[in-house]
Amino acid sequence: MVSKFVAVEGMESAIIGITPPPPPAGSPVSGAWVAGTPVLTKGSFLTVDGDFVLLEVEVEFTFTGVYAPPTGTPYTDTSTVTLTAGNTLLTDDGDDLLLLADSESDSYGNTVLIIAGQIKLKTS
Repeated sequence: MVSKFVAVEGMESAIIGITPPPPPAGSPVSGAWVAGTPVLTKGSFLTVDGDFVLLEVEVEFTFTGVYAPPTGTPYTDTSTVTLTAGNTLLTDDGDDLLLLADSESDSYGNTVLIIAGQIKLKTS
């Protein structure tokens, strides 16, 4: 098993998707996704340089757009992406840890990703 760096606050990133959601009426829409503020679930015991390890990251993405002409009426939708830790040898009071390069995406391409950060603590 390959060891990876353990995630701490500040290593999380949200990447917006490019695929619009299908509107209920079936008419095409145009617009863009925006990522909300990440909601972090941190460990209770294990820290790296004073930062608690991450166990889960959740981001709500909001799509704002308009229906295709002739209506042009506004259209909004949301999608929540939750990144949870897989099985890790090192745990925080029994909870698995997020690791560098862990990611989760929805069907629109909205992604929550653990990016580079601390380089002191690894696990597999």
